[in-house]
Amino acid sequence: MRVLIVCPFFSPSSEYGGPASVAMGHALGLQAMGVEVTVATTDLLSLAPVRRWSEIQPPPKDRVHVVRFHGRTAVPSTVVRRLHANPIAFVFSEQAVWWARTSLRRFDVVHIHFAREPMATSIALVARHQHVPYFLQPHGMLARTQGVRGLLDKMVVSGIVRSAAGIIALNETESDALRRTFLLQRVAILGNPMTDFLMSTPERSGRITILFLARLHPRKRVDAFVRMSRQLADRGHDFRFVVAGPDSGTLASARALAEALGVQIEFKGPLEPAQARDEIARADVYVLPSVDEPYPMTVLEAMYAGTPAVITTGCQIHDLLSKAQAAIVTDPNPAALADGVEQALEPEVRRNLVRNAQTWIADNASTGSISRRLVDIYRTA
Repeated sequence: MRVLIVCPFFSPSSEYGGPASVAMGHALGLQAMGVEVTVATTDLLSLAPVRRWSEIQPPPKDRVHVVRFHGRTAVPSTVVRRLHANPIAFVFSEQAVWWARTSLRRFDVVHIHFAREPMATSIALVARHQHVPYFLQPHGMLARTQGVRGLLDKMVVSGIVRSAAGIIALNETESDALRRTFLLQRVAILGNPMTDFLMSTPERSGRITILFLARLHPRKRVDAFVRMSRQLADRGHDFRFVVAGPDSGTLASARALAEALGVQIEFKGPLEPAQARDEIARADVYVLPSVDEPYPMTVLEAMYAGTPAVITTGCQIHDLLSKAQAAIVTDPNPAALADGVEQALEPEVRRNLVRNAQTWIADNASTGSISRRLVDIYRTA
């Protein structure tokens, strides 16, 4: 089987967050099964500022066959800022589309990590026109259809979705939303893979470190992390608070809030994937206050690394992790998050969380099991 994976960003870029990590996990897992895998992506490492693959010296060795094309935003950056939009939503590559027009028929399946970006949308249109089976994996990003998204969905996206050989959802919540929105009969459900050889085990520092690592997007609620940090400081804890991740619109307000509340927080900005995994592994507690979160890869990485995770009831896998006692689940408010951090630091609770989390990862998110299920999904085409 020959599979093309399409993702606007790919390792070593961390700009796209979880989807790029998932694409890497899929590629490695499929390759280990003997599947011939190619990844089509852009040469972009980041958008603000623009950094490209060619700037890495020496360039890292790819673990899979990757084809990189010159990438850009499809609209001027001034327009993106005026719309208060995430520039990732406008990533495009003429080279990738021209390559797809002449190359897609060489593949048995095209797997597109899809969030309406012009590049992913264009390649999906090429696959539909050439009758090449394609699967879309939206990572929860097609659930919101209001405003400009709704107009785009009616004009273009709905046709692409309904013509796909299959749609891959992360959980029942996303599956139900996709069925309602696009009037679909069948949606496959597949969790994200966790690859042990992507993890690291750096030593933790002496001071207790509480980490937020995600895109600084309103949905991720870094402001709740800042307010939680103030609560913990007021309770007499001398913790080190770290915020890391690319800015998607809330960095300035988070800095201003931290200053206004008088809480010391280290803002590290975007990290390369290896740096991000090191940061997770050396933290004492990982906190993700986000709501409407489909399947957070950083939570899985924390669980695998032995770092207790605190998540909210707004995370769509909170019931699974709560039932397995693999993470602390709290209400989304800062006081409840602070309670969750204190609970995760209790020695016996911590030991149980780490053990249960790693068991859950082995049973539900191993690369082998996810890859076998993925091949089964492809064979439905």
